[in-house]
Amino acid sequence: MHILILADELFAGRERSLLTRLEVGLADEGIRIVYAVPEAVLEHTPGGATDLSGVISKVITYSPGSMALTRGLVVRKIQRSIAMAIGEEETIDIIHVFGGNAWEIGRDLAKATGAALIIEAWRTGLAPRARLLASTCKEEPLFLASDPSIERHLQTPQEPAPRAPDPVTLRTRVVNWGVLAPSSIRPTFVPNRPATLMLIGSGRDARAWEAALRGIQIAAHEGADLLVFCDSLAAKRVNLWALARSLNLLDRISLIEELEGRRDLMLHGDVLILPEALGEQRSIILEAMACGMVVLAAADPNTSLLQPGRTAFIIDKPSPATWSKILIELYREPARAATIAASAYLFIQLHRKASDHIKGVLDAYQLMAGDGSFPFSTDPR
Repeated sequence: MHILILADELFAGRERSLLTRLEVGLADEGIRIVYAVPEAVLEHTPGGATDLSGVISKVITYSPGSMALTRGLVVRKIQRSIAMAIGEEETIDIIHVFGGNAWEIGRDLAKATGAALIIEAWRTGLAPRARLLASTCKEEPLFLASDPSIERHLQTPQEPAPRAPDPVTLRTRVVNWGVLAPSSIRPTFVPNRPATLMLIGSGRDARAWEAALRGIQIAAHEGADLLVFCDSLAAKRVNLWALARSLNLLDRISLIEELEGRRDLMLHGDVLILPEALGEQRSIILEAMACGMVVLAAADPNTSLLQPGRTAFIIDKPSPATWSKILIELYREPARAATIAASAYLFIQLHRKASDHIKGVLDAYQLMAGDGSFPFSTDPR
């Protein structure tokens, strides 16, 4: 069986480690993979296709196009690239799409090739768009929800407009993302060393980011030795640099391009800060918990991952005062941080294993294959 993993630029960069784990797991089960990413991704990857799992997958590139006419050209080019990668006589059985900017290309490619279509839904806000896309598909797609709350939003009926057609019922399945946990976690808030804070998010909620940064400023003023690393794109969206200047924090803040994809840097932090509550799933949260980082997040009812007192410290009513209060407490009482970090590590080991994610995806592929020809490894592992 051949699978096309089609990723947009944001997902290919930010979730590269997730996609790599998935490719390795699928290849181990005998699945043959073609990995399609925008040309810009390959151009910005130092090692080229090899660094994009090219040893495991056949890597092809495409030029993203949003207009219908342009998409037709993109689809035909992808088809030619696939034929060159796997041979004219072979076909793609399933197209698995990651990232909203590739949804329409995946749909049109499924129509052109007859392949089954699977779409990854990683945030609750995608539900209306998912219904619209499903209504334009030739065959019913399967939406993989990376959290139960996302599936609930996908299945919640829309309020019908006057004289509008009946709302679309989506075919869904929950497949939680998973990660590999090391044998032990590393310590955080090491004495005589600045505490490092990693700020990530979409940058859609400027007020949330401002409250978090003002809270950091208060904590620093109260004596907490803090260094802040922030994703440059999110910072630009919320005009964080100007706010940091007004708060005299420029000497404590570094803006890093595509920080979320920089696991080499991200996972050496002490605290992962999530200022926004937008019902989004990010594999970096899982990886942070798996390595022992402390997660500090605004309360988000639309994710089962952020559980107060078990996996993260949760800010119920985000304000500068509440952000600073918990930061000061963690800095002064590192044992509290260690307790939650250990609990989150155990949660990952029990409930968010990479092997469970792979199994869930394989089950979804088997469901969409539908002909009983799905290859499974006979290895008892």
